[in-house]
Amino acid sequence: MLLAFILYFVSRQPISDVRLTGIPIEFRGLNQGMEVMVDAQQTVNVRLRGPRDIVRGLTPNQIAVIADLSDKEPGERNIQFRPDDVSRPNDIEVLQIDPASITFRIDKKIRRLVEVRPNFSDELPEGFEIYSSSITPSQVEVEGPQSQVKSITSLKTETINLSDKKSDFKSFVDVEALQHSIRVKTPGPISVRIEIGEIRTRRTLRDVPVHWEDAQPGYRLLTQTLNVELYGPTSSLETIEQNQITAVIRTGKLTEKTASVKPEISLPDNVDKHVRIESYAPSEIKLKKH
Repeated sequence: MLLAFILYFVSRQPISDVRLTGIPIEFRGLNQGMEVMVDAQQTVNVRLRGPRDIVRGLTPNQIAVIADLSDKEPGERNIQFRPDDVSRPNDIEVLQIDPASITFRIDKKIRRLVEVRPNFSDELPEGFEIYSSSITPSQVEVEGPQSQVKSITSLKTETINLSDKKSDFKSFVDVEALQHSIRVKTPGPISVRIEIGEIRTRRTLRDVPVHWEDAQPGYRLLTQTLNVELYGPTSSLETIEQNQITAVIRTGKLTEKTASVKPEISLPDNVDKHVRIESYAPSEIKLKKH
């Protein structure tokens, strides 16, 4: 009796229409190892008709539009929607599906390792620069449609702000948002270590004397001095004097009348680790027999 009463009550209700928007499409029956590619999160709008009290209470999450892919091969594909493709409560009639069809692509699903690069925002305070940066892990594994995954050359991290940084620091970030069909499979976050210091410049120390460590009788140095160009933090370069740079040659036993030897240039032991020898000239020390 109760069921009969409910059916009688529903049948006596006025009939109403309703339009529900943003109904997601559920892709079903896709072959294993394949992916569906759409331009964005694909949704449709559906116009329904039925008893007023039922129709007015409907929400988008009570409705589903099913796209059956069980007979679809890889490539560009199209599906025409029919009323039977709409999953809905009983006594509800489908009047319209908008759009009535969708175009999409079925592609092979693959995974691939992709390089990750730091993404910096703003500038360091005046007088400072980045010396180096390192990322762990330096690569992440991504998964998605073959045509999209193969086109990825590198990924950026979320932005790392530099505006107030004057010394080394470490930041933990995620990979920047990708296309919705690409998924990062490597667990996060990503660790980025940034080395920061005083702006570096160049300084040339002239007439650095050449020392012949195993000098042989009967030979003389034609090249007595050389110029050494250093690169590093300005304040550190200013503390280095010419007599702290050593230029040494070793020849072993000489038999030729003339010879050319590359010197070994050394910095003082206590020098800033960020100072390096950029170049020196001449590049070879010439010797000659008396």
